[in-house]
Parts: sequence; C-alpha cells; structure tokens
Amino acid sequence: MNSPAILRANCSQSILQGFAFIMNQLDAGLIFSDDRINTIDSTLAKGINASIIHCYADDSGQNGRTVRVNGKELINCVSCGYFGLQTDPRIGDAVAKAAIKYGTNCSVSRTYLSAGIYTKFEDLLDKIYTPSFSLSTQSVTLGHFSLLSVMIQPGDIVLLDQQVHASVQMAATTIANKAKIHIVQHNNIKHLRRSLVHHSNNEQTNNIWYLGDGIYSMFGDFAPVADLLELLDEFPNFYCYLDDAHGTSVFGEKGVGYVLSQCTPQHPKLIVAVSCAKCFGMGCGGALIFPNEEWRRKVRTCGSTMIFSGPIATPMIAAGIASAKIHLSNELATMQSDIQNLLVYFATGAADLGLPVISQKKSPIQYILVGSHEDALCVARRVMDNGFLVNCCAYPAVPRQRCGIRLTITRNLNKEDISAVLLSISDAIKSIKQQGA
Repeated sequence: MNSPAILRANCSQSILQGFAFIMNQLDAGLIFSDDRINTIDSTLAKGINASIIHCYADDSGQNGRTVRVNGKELINCVSCGYFGLQTDPRIGDAVAKAAIKYGTNCSVSRTYLSAGIYTKFEDLLDKIYTPSFSLSTQSVTLGHFSLLSVMIQPGDIVLLDQQVHASVQMAATTIANKAKIHIVQHNNIKHLRRSLVHHSNNEQTNNIWYLGDGIYSMFGDFAPVADLLELLDEFPNFYCYLDDAHGTSVFGEKGVGYVLSQCTPQHPKLIVAVSCAKCFGMGCGGALIFPNEEWRRKVRTCGSTMIFSGPIATPMIAAGIASAKIHLSNELATMQSDIQNLLVYFATGAADLGLPVISQKKSPIQYILVGSHEDALCVARRVMDNGFLVNCCAYPAVPRQRCGIRLTITRNLNKEDISAVLLSISDAIKSIKQQGA
C-alpha cells in the first residue's frame, strides 16, 4: 500500500493539472464556460440523486453529536465545529440577550458607523492574538477580498498554492489586473524557492506573495510553516498570506491557530486569516491577523469589502465575545487535548483496519481515499445507511480518481462513534472492491 505522503503527492499532481486548466480559462475569460459548469453540475447531480449532498437537516434542533436527515438520526461526522461551541449555552444566551438589546443588526457600512459591541469583540481578539493586531471581517472570504485589494500592489507576483482554498482563488482573480498570478506545486518548498529565485531576478518584479492554507480543507495536511519562515527571511521582497480557518482554536495557546502556534512572535511579513465560523463557535465572521498596526489600519480603511459590505449581525458579535472569553480561559487547553486524544484513537483504528488515510494525524480533517467518484458515492451512501453522515469528495474539489470520504473529528464524538464509523467505511470499501473484482 502506498504511504500517505505518496498518496497526497499523487493527489497534488492531479490537482495541479486541473489548476492549470482553470488558470487558462481565467486568462481567456472563460471560467464560467458552459462545458465546465456542465461538468460540475453532472458530477454534483450524482451526489444529489444519491442523497449524499444538498441534504437538509430535519427541523428538530441540534445537539452537536447527531443530526436528523429525512427522519433518520445520523452521527454527525462532517461538522467543522470541532469543540462543539456552536451549541454551548453560554454562546446561545449571549446571542439572545444581544438581539433584545441591540436588535438584529446595525445596518450601516462600517466606514460610517459600527455597533459599540464591535469594540469589545476586537479588544478580546487582540488579547488572544497579542502582540499581533486583529481586524474582524464579515467572513473569511470577504476578508480575503479586502486584504488582497489593499496589500497586492502593481508589479507584484502572486504565487497560489495549487490546493489553496477556493475562496482565496476567487479573491485572487480580482487583482489579476495589477499582479501576475502563478500556481506553485502544493507544499513543495523546492518548487516555491525556484519560483522565488526566478521572479526575484526579474527587475520588473515588485513584491512576491505566497497564498496558501494553514490546514488544507480537503486532505487535512498542514502548511510547511517552518520552511516558509526561512524563505521569508531569505528573500527581502517575499510575503505570505495563509488562511488558517481549520486551524483556528484547535491549535496554539489561546487558540491562535496552527500557523501562529508555529510562529511566535508573528513574522513581520506574514498575515494570517482565522475563522470565527468553525471551531470558534461564533457562527459567522473571521479576522485578519497582522504583524503591525499600519497594515491593519490600511486594510480597515481601504479594503474593498470593509467599505462596501455590511457588518456582522450584532447578536453574532455577542456570540464572538462569549467565545473569546472561553478562549482566554483555562478551559480551552482541555478542549484541545480532547480533540488530539480522539485523533490518536482515530489514527490507530484506521491503521488497524488498513484504511488509506492521507491526512496528517493531528489534523481535525481526515480523508480516506477510495478511488472513483462512483465508488466513493457508494461508500458514502452505505455509511449513511449505517447511521453516519460523512462527506463524499469528488471532482472538482479533488482529482477524478482520488475521490474519497472526508470526516471531521469533534469533541461531540466519542470513541465508540469513531470505531463504528471506521468499521462502516472499511466494510463498504471491501464490499465494493469485491463487487468490482
């Protein structure tokens, strides 16, 4: 059996080929061509017909561990609320009280007016991310748009990791008129360094930016932060922007995330995006973490979506305050430890069953390789019939022959849940292979 590293490399090569196609379409202005849309639509239609995607939870409330779909209770193995804070009574109470006190929203552009509760929230974020400087955003995606619209300058080179999140890719297209965009091989430091040398030797190059993730959302692998820091020191005009949405809260003191847990203090040429909508438990929003006040001020003032998009709903800012207080308490370390213990248990169980897991062991995202889209659909459907909700991942999110089952490990799960879902996946894969033999 191939090692997880080899499997990830094969996946990366296939994605690189697909990425080259997408960038060519961008250059030609054909990103929404009928052929591509029809291909995506055809792929997703199979999942819809199998009742694997576009599912709706029954209107019976949410407890974190289970979800009812079409009248059947399923163990929820797809939530990105890794700590279960989205159902924490303290956060729910804060939302309810704020809705009564402030109404549903302060519906004004933040250029002119922000609800006073914003100050409380951002002060707490600064305590979490000290000595860095935080700027709350309506979402991580909208944060990307504001950040890139200001920080990327004419003559800059933007190097996109081939597996960087789609939201970063989308934001990058908006600055293509003033910067050249290139794809670099996923987590390949040698390839990145060659690109840096090449572009640094061009007199017309201004700054060079690398855009990647802290934890990649499909395969659950980590950015090579230590290597990136060395390159930041080596090349004077090199900068990094990393989306650490899936690392937020799960890693680091006070939940600063995976990237900043590997970089203390924050490197002066590194900017990090963190999510408040996933493990943080706020339900929406995000933040940009800057190494200096001037960059924060400039993006706050001039960022495209900071000017033209609406604010975070006021009750949800109250949710963020309640969550931030939990992050600043001793309780957070216990939550982080609980997740890591469950991940060790998952890795041991998957290895005992011989499952081809290609995620890194400490990642809250775990990916089990299956093969074709049809086989992955069959596995997901059978696992769902056995009482577990999992993600079936297919093209274009992953290469065509690297489809698989994506699970997330949360504190709402117990060891019995993990053992049972792994056994269900193993049995489904074996059954499909026997049918195809």
